[in-house]
Amino acid sequence: MENQIDMTQMTQILQMSPSGVVVLDAEGQISWANRTFEQILGQPLAQLSGQKFTGIAEVNLTEMLDGNEAYQILSGPDRAEKWYARHSQPLMSDVSNKYTVEYLTDVTNLKSAQVERDLLSAQLQEIAPIDPNSGLLTEKAIMQNVDLLVSRSRRYENPLSVVVMDVDSAGSGGDNEQVMHSIGQLLKDQMRWADLICRVKDNRILMVLPETDSAATAKLVDKIGAHLKQLTVPYGEGKPVPIDANFGLSSWEKGDDRTIMLDRAFNALKTTA
Repeated sequence: MENQIDMTQMTQILQMSPSGVVVLDAEGQISWANRTFEQILGQPLAQLSGQKFTGIAEVNLTEMLDGNEAYQILSGPDRAEKWYARHSQPLMSDVSNKYTVEYLTDVTNLKSAQVERDLLSAQLQEIAPIDPNSGLLTEKAIMQNVDLLVSRSRRYENPLSVVVMDVDSAGSGGDNEQVMHSIGQLLKDQMRWADLICRVKDNRILMVLPETDSAATAKLVDKIGAHLKQLTVPYGEGKPVPIDANFGLSSWEKGDDRTIMLDRAFNALKTTA
């Protein structure tokens, strides 16, 4: 057949490939490799031949973040960490299926972008004002507002109260995050737009109530407790979930700062637990 590519030309084509190409025998040992592969490992084929590819100290077979296999390689004379996507297939002309061809494509920039994305996502979660599961404010977001409200009470002697609520949903038999989400919705429905509600930790919620004295706060807690007993969550058969909650209340007093006021609420919580 005219214009048929011979083995010499095929070898030249593989040598010019920007991807690393390596032929492995049945034992995973290197039989042949192109120049790009030599450059990746910083060794000539004469040294690499006969070595088990995954046994080379600089080579680590792992996974990319998308689940696809990749090689993490200390590449080149500077031994910089590089990532190469792995594509493997049997050598088509090998009827004995003894040889496998692997193609290595440099995806270091993609890997770096994925790592940076995850780092940024973690940082955003730290500073995000809303807890993604309960829909409530985060502790970090609410504390700055508490400082401002305490300063206002100091200046004008406006009433201010806080409530700490510990939720026990261990007996619900369902998803705790779904329970906390439902409680978050309940609180937002029952409280005023000016009230601040945040999730302090897994099963603890902090409520900050501007212009609210201790008597009004106690009434609100009774109201919330009654609603919690009737709480249903949108899973299973929607039956009432047995929710038990303990409350700690504290109202602003002269000389209070944020820490004193919150500590009093947490100590009150301990006496009710």
